[in-house]
Parts: sequence; structure tokens; C-alpha cells
Amino acid sequence: MEAEMKYKLFTGLVLLIPVLIFVQNNIDEVQVHFLEWQWPVPLSLLVLGALLVGVIIGLLLSYFQGVKKKRRVKKAEQEQLKKQEAAATAAAEAAAAQQAAASVTAVNPSEAPAADEGDRLP
Repeated sequence: MEAEMKYKLFTGLVLLIPVLIFVQNNIDEVQVHFLEWQWPVPLSLLVLGALLVGVIIGLLLSYFQGVKKKRRVKKAEQEQLKKQEAAATAAAEAAAAQQAAASVTAVNPSEAPAADEGDRLP
């Protein structure tokens, strides 16, 4: 667990250094116009803000696709379970019918097929 934490810290620092360099090199202000409003914003914050909005939208889309996929998997599992239950019920009914037929033959030996004289053992 400690190695994983060190890896995450190292990765975070490796990603943070270029971001800090980008921010330092792009501190010039630009005018942002939106509808009737306008305000000055450092270029680096504008670019990082756009990146952040894109990441959030991507994460939300990914989350909703995951939820949709889980629903499809759950529905498929339920359908498979219903098929298995139906097959088990059919097999149980067939076994019960076969057992009932065997018990009827045992109860009424007169209905059983007669053995030939040649079939008897001495």
C-alpha cells in the first residue's frame, strides 16, 4: 500500500510541474466575452478552466455509460436466471411424471406388459 501511495505522489508531482510551468508562462490577461458580460482572466486560468470542464463532462458521460451498462448486465443476468429456473422446473416436472408413471406400473402389475415364457430363468 505504501508503494502505491508513493507512485501516486510521484505521478502527481510529474503532472503538476508542467501545469505550474504553463501557468507561469501564460499569466497575461485576456478579455472573455460571454453574452453581454466581459471580464479579464489570466490566459492560463482560462485554458485550465476549459480543461477542467472537459474532464468533468467526460467523467459524467463515463459514469452514466457505466450505470447503463450495469443495468443491461443485470437485466441479462435476470433473463438467464429465468431461463435456468424454467429449465429446472421442466426437468423436475418430467422427472415427477416419469416417477408417477413408474409408480402406476408398480401399483397395477396387471397393466404391466406380460413376460414371455421364454424370458423366465430356470
